[in-house]
Amino acid sequence: MNLPETETIFLVAPVIVALAAATGGAQLLKRRHDTGFNPAVIAQFHLRVRAWWLIVSVLVLAFIVGPITAVVLFGGISFWALREFITLTPTRRGDHRALFWVFFIFTPLQYLLVGFDLHDYYSILIPVCGFLWVTSRVAFAGDFKRFLERTAKIQVGLMISVYCLSYAPALLTHKAFKNPPLPAGAISPAAGGGSAAASATNGGAPASSAGVFPTSTPNDDVELVAQASSQPVTDDVAPREDPLAGTAQENGASPTAPATSGAAPTTPRNPAVGAPAQAIQPAIGQPGGPLSLPQRARLLFYFVVVIQIGDIMQYVWGKLLGKTVIAPDINPERTWEGFAGAVLSGTVLGTLLGLATPFAAWEAALLSAVICAIGFAGGMTMSAIKRDRGVRDYGTLVVGHGGVLDRIDSICFAAPVFFYLTRILLGPYEGV
Repeated sequence: MNLPETETIFLVAPVIVALAAATGGAQLLKRRHDTGFNPAVIAQFHLRVRAWWLIVSVLVLAFIVGPITAVVLFGGISFWALREFITLTPTRRGDHRALFWVFFIFTPLQYLLVGFDLHDYYSILIPVCGFLWVTSRVAFAGDFKRFLERTAKIQVGLMISVYCLSYAPALLTHKAFKNPPLPAGAISPAAGGGSAAASATNGGAPASSAGVFPTSTPNDDVELVAQASSQPVTDDVAPREDPLAGTAQENGASPTAPATSGAAPTTPRNPAVGAPAQAIQPAIGQPGGPLSLPQRARLLFYFVVVIQIGDIMQYVWGKLLGKTVIAPDINPERTWEGFAGAVLSGTVLGTLLGLATPFAAWEAALLSAVICAIGFAGGMTMSAIKRDRGVRDYGTLVVGHGGVLDRIDSICFAAPVFFYLTRILLGPYEGV
């Protein structure tokens, strides 16, 4: 089994085991009536576990089929989530044509650009072109009543449900994420283990990697060694020939090939230490190439799992220790204790799962803490929107969670943050 497969199993297996354990525990609590827990809480937890199974199953299926399937899947989720958002408030006839553009032009176009990894375009399509078009299109309809309220509602729904969520599958299609550089002193296969044919093209010297080390002829290496050491060079290396002298041409040899008297050129050695001259070059960390598709798939899976862990632990710690409600009029179940428990628990578990990603331990801890906090803020924001409209849930599509937006609110808010933090930590790869 190769390394990417091992890392994928390390990331997916604990999630499956945890969900299986949660399912067994929920079933056991549901059958026993003397547990001391509120039956309504047990039923809610059971429904949440079922919804988490659905999310994980869909992600695994999307990874198996391919990235285009994941893009199409998230595009459908965005379409449905935007529909739920828009139906919260009644629309006027002047909004209908603008909504047509939002649903059938901007939403598919956003995911089309994500699928083709056109980052320069999908990063500005909605916040620039979409916002300006919605505002002007509603104005051209000639209806000025509650103009700001109507246009703001459409823009916010488009931003959260489509633009922000599209950065989740963008983790899977974005090919410019770069592998972290090799540590100092590491020798890449291209630099140290070249084939015989590759060595021959460099005059017998080991092949360099992507131009990191300059290529040189054996005679150049001899001169470098001779300058670094006062001892005479005793290796049997042919002297430098002047290509203008015509001697090599007269003998039928290439003007750039050294004369070796019938023997293949050997790698010059440092007389002081007896090591090849190539070894005296400084060992430096070399930049890695772009992330492979399995690595990018693990990034998306890791992001969704950490967000779900934050939601779970917010619910658990809020029920166990929650006393200080953050905003009772917005959501009486979200407490500061639940927020702290979600961030701390998500950070610990995210750091452990980060071993299956290109991130270092401190990077995985930072990312986990940030996206858990942003995901919690996203849940609070969407709760405020629901309270403003006087509804409990955005819909009834997902059993136990109301609508789609009730399930993906934290993902929507955290996806662009995770995407750009990943670009900062890994660095964009310019070779694609």
